[in-house]
Amino acid sequence: MKQLLAIALLLFFRSISAQEYNPVAHEKAIVISGKARFTVLTDGLIRMEY
Repeated sequence: MKQLLAIALLLFFRSISAQEYNPVAHEKAIVISGKARFTVLTDGLIRMEY
């Protein structure tokens, strides 16, 4: 039973790591005002940089 669980976890994590990861924000999600930059990450989360 432990071997079956280990194999299932291995396949699960392998499928997650195979997905494409693109950390660059979409250009329409970025607002620049002077030295400040705002990036909309989710519906309730905005990153502010100055």
